[in-house]
Amino acid sequence: MHWLFQRDCLADEQLWKIYWWGGHRDERLVRKIEAFPRLIQLPERLPGLKLHLGRGFEVTKTGSSSDWLKDYRELPAKSLVRYGRQSLKELRAVPARV
Repeated sequence: MHWLFQRDCLADEQLWKIYWWGGHRDERLVRKIEAFPRLIQLPERLPGLKLHLGRGFEVTKTGSSSDWLKDYRELPAKSLVRYGRQSLKELRAVPARV
């Protein structure tokens, strides 16, 4: 049985990578995520939907006003928690210009 697992794992490039860094829970998570359409495919499935691609915002002194962001709070990347609940105490106001 172990040999069969190794052979299947090596044949599926994604599977051996999952098990190199993770385990069966990670495989289940990846399979669950793959069951849904990719974000880039949403306009095909939802006519009229416009997708705006980008990389987030950068803080600048001369950029555009961030008034449209005032309804949101920023969570610094270093504050992300790997496991367990995410503390909302780390949320902060967005900068004035982005």
